[in-house]
Amino acid sequence: MDLISIIMCTHNMGEYISESISSIVNQTYENWELIVINDFSMDNTLDILSQYSDPRIKVINTPCKMTLPILRNYGLELAKGKYVGYMDSDDIATSDRLRLQHDFLSQNSDIDVVGGDYKFFGDTDRFYSMPRGNKTIQSLLVFRSTIANGTVLMRKSLFDKHNLRYRDYLIQCEDYGLWVDMINKAKVENLPALMLYCRSGHSRQTIKHTNSEYLNRMRKVELSEIRLNAFNSFGFSFSNEDLRFINSYLGDANRREYTYEKLREMERALDLMLIQGSKIPIFDISAAEEEVNHRLLKFRKKCDIASEARNRE
Repeated sequence: MDLISIIMCTHNMGEYISESISSIVNQTYENWELIVINDFSMDNTLDILSQYSDPRIKVINTPCKMTLPILRNYGLELAKGKYVGYMDSDDIATSDRLRLQHDFLSQNSDIDVVGGDYKFFGDTDRFYSMPRGNKTIQSLLVFRSTIANGTVLMRKSLFDKHNLRYRDYLIQCEDYGLWVDMINKAKVENLPALMLYCRSGHSRQTIKHTNSEYLNRMRKVELSEIRLNAFNSFGFSFSNEDLRFINSYLGDANRREYTYEKLREMERALDLMLIQGSKIPIFDISAAEEEVNHRLLKFRKKCDIASEARNRE
């Protein structure tokens, strides 16, 4: 049986980490190592980790607080498995996750990364069905992240062959950045199966609420850079003005002003992208058109609501 390395980075997750670790211990696929990187936790996380005697669980303590991409890259260097995956310390893996993904990668040697669906629990119970097919998954990266980091299993050889790592300067969107860096280097698939229960609410907000205004600004900057890299990877060629125009309607920047004038601008911006995309063989123009139509319809409905509200004033 091939060894699978799961990397779990944690900071002050004493309330939830036992449940997360148990979901790995209880996997139907048993040849794994769990590398837990305790990122200078100040709660009872270390006390909980010290109770595990399973030799497959390896605990690493950092001497100071570090950023998540640095920790994930460190875990990758420590991983000994043929396959490597990541999991947050407050999430819960489904019991067959590793077996399903291992079997799929073993039977499909051309696929490098396999993810799947996930469902939130806690404040919300929303289910996310991820896109299928390598061409579609990678093409939609110009809009959004199409791979759920906590559901993936990857060939470790992929990282070594292309010197791939999480970009250590990204503090909000490091996983999205990695998927974009894999364009033209890896083949990706999302299985039509639930792989992960993802906790919503308190735990995910613990870090993000610290100086949230700064983090929101950083997120917009990072998303802009990542989308630019995605466009470049596919061979799009925009002027700086057109790129700013398009990018402003792919993110959240203009979503607060719902007017029909903004809707027409959005249509023009996304049309510019689709015209070029239709000429790029490796770009899934059908999936992009569907995504654009969905976004335009959603924006139009909000314009209708905003217009009705203004008329009542």
